[in-house]
Amino acid sequence: MALLDVVYPARLPITNSVNTAAQTTLQAIGDYVAVIRQAEEAATITGVSIHVDTHSGGTGSFVRVGLQSVGSNGHPSGTWLGFVDKERTNANFPLFGPTTHTLGSSVSLTRGQLYAIVAEALSGTWSSGTNFRTNDNYYVSVENDLAFPYLANKVAGVTAKSNGSGAYTHACVSSTRMYGTPHNPQHITSISSASTPNEIGNYFRLPTGIGTSYAVRGVRLFIAMTDSAGTFDITLYNSASTALQQVSFTCSNVVGSATTIYQRDFYFDEASLTALTPGSYYRVAIKATNATAIGGMGSIVVPTSLGMTAYTGADGTFVYTSRTGTGAWTDVSGQIHLMRLLISDVTGSAGVSGGGPLVGGRLVN
Repeated sequence: MALLDVVYPARLPITNSVNTAAQTTLQAIGDYVAVIRQAEEAATITGVSIHVDTHSGGTGSFVRVGLQSVGSNGHPSGTWLGFVDKERTNANFPLFGPTTHTLGSSVSLTRGQLYAIVAEALSGTWSSGTNFRTNDNYYVSVENDLAFPYLANKVAGVTAKSNGSGAYTHACVSSTRMYGTPHNPQHITSISSASTPNEIGNYFRLPTGIGTSYAVRGVRLFIAMTDSAGTFDITLYNSASTALQQVSFTCSNVVGSATTIYQRDFYFDEASLTALTPGSYYRVAIKATNATAIGGMGSIVVPTSLGMTAYTGADGTFVYTSRTGTGAWTDVSGQIHLMRLLISDVTGSAGVSGGGPLVGGRLVN
């Protein structure tokens, strides 16, 4: 049996809800919400991405967003490394998604440096009814980062820290990639052989520097089975849509709740794994093969500009793809289907400079 070396993308947030999020409501001057992170590489940060749920728009009230250093108490220190002040309006802070804000001056981070991505109520009129509310993270169905990164906030003058889930939506950006887990969850309805589309998955490329070849042993899908009679194939394709690996299932083979999205691993035949080439493009997809609907699946929506690089590094690709029957594929650059690749048999030199995600035999983001 091939050794399972890595999981890719390692930091993909797995949400089990479209609408439910942990939130912070800034309602007094000096209130803030912050995500405390550690720089995974040296980077020059030019902007921050803040996920806003709702706010009391209007003139005269300002929010400061940017980066701060981290104090000994684990909260933002109050020292701004870079920031921009914006009026609390819909134009400046669109609702229901992450929006990137360019800093007044760039920030140089060193690898391992702790930093805080911060949104703070700066001036104007603030109260419980005149406020600014952020979506900080969507609940994660099967896994939590229980220690780091974490959320720190100050609401109505009271500070707190929490670390129930590491899938925080606020991020920062350089000229080449994003850092963090910027996302909006989006539900994908059940599919059957009669659905349009009836095959969905991801179009992907692993970074060239991870080695000379690798294999996809299987996929880690996040799916709720809705009918035990549903049947489906999971197929790995090359860029010409030629099937390289395929495995077939009936929903009754998969144990679990019909209404809850769970993590499930599906494996190809270990005796015939195809050697793939880093830097080349492939697709892996799930296709309904009878008229009985399968699955309650999900995806995340990411900022179209560099959002995907938060999960793949600067040289990788992992984007939502779909088609009907044997028709043409449609790729969506700002969306990722909720699955991870189970990567094995990585050969050749390892290690990538400039934001590559393979470190010490393990994919990290």
